[in-house]
Amino acid sequence: MQFRIGLLSLMGIWFCFSCGQEDVDKKAQCENSTLSVALREITSSTGCGTNDGLIGINVHGGKEPYMYYLNDEISSGPDFTNLLSGIYKIRVRDKAGCERVLDNITVMAEGFSFSAEVQENTMCTGSGNGAITITVSEGVSPYLFKLGNGSFTESNIFQSLRHGTYDVLLKDGADCTVALNVTIPKGPTHTSWLNDIKPLITTYCALSGCHNGISRPDLRIYAKAKEHASKIKSLTKDRSMPFEGKLTQEQINLFGCWVDDGALEN
Repeated sequence: MQFRIGLLSLMGIWFCFSCGQEDVDKKAQCENSTLSVALREITSSTGCGTNDGLIGINVHGGKEPYMYYLNDEISSGPDFTNLLSGIYKIRVRDKAGCERVLDNITVMAEGFSFSAEVQENTMCTGSGNGAITITVSEGVSPYLFKLGNGSFTESNIFQSLRHGTYDVLLKDGADCTVALNVTIPKGPTHTSWLNDIKPLITTYCALSGCHNGISRPDLRIYAKAKEHASKIKSLTKDRSMPFEGKLTQEQINLFGCWVDDGALEN
């Protein structure tokens, strides 16, 4: 169910209301879930282009049964077999809908060793500052690299990347191609409560009868905004908050980054 914000008139007084608390409650539930996922073993493939590699994981807690995903494709798990060499992402979801993710798991090939060094993205808006550097330590040179739908190039560094998962192809001199599913982590963005968030709340949210302290929590007060931070992020993300006017995507991103940073009073 999506959140909805609106106005309700009762005896001449206007109130702001919201519904659809389920998504916020579910997030809090999953943050406290006992579900855990750990890497158990990795077996290299016997050669480039040979699909006999393996990733094994251990899953505990949460609510069974579990669903397993390899690079977002459903899999039988918890032993992921018949793998080509590459870099993989594993995601596990339990019956309650809670998830745990293992990123950047490298399966080598005999005679073809490589690694990916990632730099986290710490920018909330605009272009990112994350980066991926691919290093080949064993193989047949020369090596070519490709990011997403781009072209193969000799450059092994990809910069100005935002948080997320990227498809990178690595090709050696013997025309062996390896698929790398590389994730850029999200780092602290230092989004400011005083300079970024409070002005948006004051302009768009603390309106007559809504979040100005009359009928709803006054979100201009840091302690109140902190208390409702997760809900603010969810409501702005699905564009049901504020109920008047529209936030730009950049402004929505600021709310999300502030909450992800820990909703700091900075």
